[in-house]
Amino acid sequence: VSAIPEGLPVVVTLVLALGVWRMSKQRVLVKRLQAVEALGQASVIALDKTGTVTRNEMMVEKLYTASGTYDVVGKGYEAKGSLFQNGESIVAPDHADLMAAGRSAVLVSSARVFFHEKEGIWRVSGDPTEASLLVFGEKLGFHRDDIEKEYPRVREIPFSSDIKMRAVINREKGTNILRVVGAPEVVLPVANRIFDGTGVSEINELKKKEIAAAVASMSHAGLRVVVCAESHSVSDAIDPKNLPPLELVAIFGIADAIRSEVPAALRSAREAGIAVVMITGDHKVTAMSIARKVGIMEQESEIITGEEIRALKEAEFLKRIPSLKVYARITPELKLSIIESYKKLGHTIAMTGDGVNDALSLVAADLGVSMGKIGSEVAKDASDIILLDDNFGGIVSAIKEGRNIYKSIQRVLFYLLSTNTGEVLVILAALSVGLSIPLLPSQIIWLNMVTDGFLVVALAMEPRSQNLSKYVGHAELVTKKMLLRVLIIGTVMMCVTMLIFSWYIDQGFLKASTVALTTLAVLQWLNALNSRSATRSVFSVPLKNPYLFGAFLAVILLQILAVYTPILQSVLHTVSLGIYDWFLIISMSLSVIVADEALKLFRRIRAKRIPGEINSTYESS
Repeated sequence: VSAIPEGLPVVVTLVLALGVWRMSKQRVLVKRLQAVEALGQASVIALDKTGTVTRNEMMVEKLYTASGTYDVVGKGYEAKGSLFQNGESIVAPDHADLMAAGRSAVLVSSARVFFHEKEGIWRVSGDPTEASLLVFGEKLGFHRDDIEKEYPRVREIPFSSDIKMRAVINREKGTNILRVVGAPEVVLPVANRIFDGTGVSEINELKKKEIAAAVASMSHAGLRVVVCAESHSVSDAIDPKNLPPLELVAIFGIADAIRSEVPAALRSAREAGIAVVMITGDHKVTAMSIARKVGIMEQESEIITGEEIRALKEAEFLKRIPSLKVYARITPELKLSIIESYKKLGHTIAMTGDGVNDALSLVAADLGVSMGKIGSEVAKDASDIILLDDNFGGIVSAIKEGRNIYKSIQRVLFYLLSTNTGEVLVILAALSVGLSIPLLPSQIIWLNMVTDGFLVVALAMEPRSQNLSKYVGHAELVTKKMLLRVLIIGTVMMCVTMLIFSWYIDQGFLKASTVALTTLAVLQWLNALNSRSATRSVFSVPLKNPYLFGAFLAVILLQILAVYTPILQSVLHTVSLGIYDWFLIISMSLSVIVADEALKLFRRIRAKRIPGEINSTYESS
């Protein structure tokens, strides 16, 4: 009975439930309790750029056509806005190239956009990039239902990360017209002509440089760049790997507003010892621009593309991972491989995502995090926790709460293991020296169920520590240093109890047993104070836990009742104690605090001499 911490299952459940409740107050929904372990140990957060770093509210902000670059002004998915060229407002119908771009943008998009009245936000059904093209076309006066009646869709190939493009064939005046929208490196090489508003012209070397400059300018501005082109008089078949010669219609620079809370949350993550990396399918230059704006990366050497990863051997890639902050042009399959690589290096990794293509990575990560508002149902189902308000800062708060849960469980574990060790050692010591066993079975149950029960629950209710950000992941629940401390405190408890028991044995077994029981009870009360921190002095940790006050009052009162009331005396086989007895018990029991204070002081001195000596959740508490 002495060796079994009966209260542990109840207390662990209580700690987990309290932690999950605290997270829910911060708009973080925990779907699986197993995720709490990963929360407490997370050392890397891999961010999906779209939807986590940015709002996933795409809007065409810049546009390049044969007649130059246009600026588009508007608000998110609202189909209202203005167009400017060289700082001057223009009327779209007066520019044939603009109207051609608007018409193609609507025809090539498959997304739907609608306003959610209750939530007061725009919702997208389909790909957000395609939604931004649809809205751009609507700003110019094109409406899908009307235009598709005039130009019915014959065939389409949806966008995929493999082909990096989307293709649609529409029937126009008895002719098939192929429209393609996709990544610049896919579409531009097969576009040899450009629509200039009145007709088409060849793309010469000068024009190629102009187009390249437009793409570079948009990418450096952090815009997602997609190219729209078309081909006339094509068959009903589409081979994405063998496109016909295309006519460039427009290059769209699509903006996605950065979440205002992200820079502060990133600083908080770094302070918490968590590495943050960004994974995106965007162009390298675009990814660099966004990452620098929010503070994820500083040097160009900290970014790598999917193509570069494929060219590396696994061992080479694993060596480079510690120096990488941004992964660009990454496919879902490659994203999964990156997650697995971090795990091979021993990291506990959290992955954020909001789209269907993020599901694999969310499942593979130690902790999958999805967005509650903009996230797809597939992403939510695959994740372990959901950020109900899409606030990235909630991830860092959740990780800190996970660390607090770990710390609370360790605090309770130390208390239970040390007190139970003390009881076991008392019994073993008595048997080894030939004395009567100081504790009767009913008394052991009293200590384990009553004294421990109140104190261990109170310890689980300790307020969250303010220095959680100093903890590093991969802390074990039970460390070698904890076990050493348990053994030392348990030995002190045994020595004090056996010493007092031997002094009183001449006064009769009942008196000696009562003194031993009360001594162990007082030792456990004081050890509860020790348990609040593994390194800080008991005198330097503010006592702000009202539950611990209540628990102390309860166990003191119950122990007095156990010693002085006839009913409990008959059950526990105790006798009344005098004032001198209490004075001796309390003064001797203080040795458990003295011993623990000496051990903590030694560890603090050693930590100053050996940097990194105190580096785990338990040792830093």
